[in-house]
Formats: sequence, structure tokens, C-alpha cells
Amino acid sequence: MDIASSEGITLVIENEYSCLVGTGRETRAFLDRLRTKWVQTLWDPGNAFFARETPYPKGYEAVKDTIMHVHIKDAAVDNGHFVWRPVGKGMIDYRGQFKAMKGKPYVISLETHYRAPSGNLEESTRESFQGILSVIKGL
Repeated sequence: MDIASSEGITLVIENEYSCLVGTGRETRAFLDRLRTKWVQTLWDPGNAFFARETPYPKGYEAVKDTIMHVHIKDAAVDNGHFVWRPVGKGMIDYRGQFKAMKGKPYVISLETHYRAPSGNLEESTRESFQGILSVIKGL
């Protein structure tokens, strides 16, 4: 943190379900312990979902004032298994999430974890990107 401060660089920590900081609540607790403006949040609703948190509104509310970057991917529970879905076709409330993020200075990026049944990576990415556009158009 001292280096980030001296260089004027803000670091971000991503909530990642397979690590110590998987949910919005865990991310908030981590940041509260650090007590520095030089570490902020890379919010990933999909990772929060995999960590068994309701990403929006619960997880988002915990970190909304610390977010700099957002990863977008959707997920669902299928026959007891957590799986990636195209954006807009999972269980994450992206309509509410995007509505809450409207006008915020976040950098948003599509994460391409979802795989279409064909396995084609470009098709998978396009499907999720179209899902984002559909959700945004509905706001």
C-alpha cells in the first residue's frame, strides 16, 4: 500500500469465490481492515453468486462505494451444480445491477466463462454480449 500511495496508484481486489474474499461482504470486511483509499474493489457478481451470495442487491450494497471495475458474467444452479450462463439467462439480477450502476464511473468488462453448447468461443462471447445489450435496453 505504501508503494501504491507514493506512486498515486489505486489497486483493486477482485472478489473471487475460490479465495479468501469471495463475496461483497467479505470484500467489505477486507477493505475495512486495510483502511486505505489505495485499495478498492473489482466487483464480480458471478463470483459472488458462486460464493453463495446474492450479488445484487446484497453483495453490491456492501461494496458499491469502493468499486472501480466490474466483471460481467452470469450463472445459475443446474441440478445442484453452479454453472455459467450467457448474461441475462442466469440467476443474477443484472437488470437491477445495471440500473444501480447507471451513471457510475466503473470500467465494465465481459468475462467469457460461459460456453455455448457448440463449444465455440466466439459464439459464446457474442451470446453473452447480446445478453448485456438486451438487459441494458430494458432499463
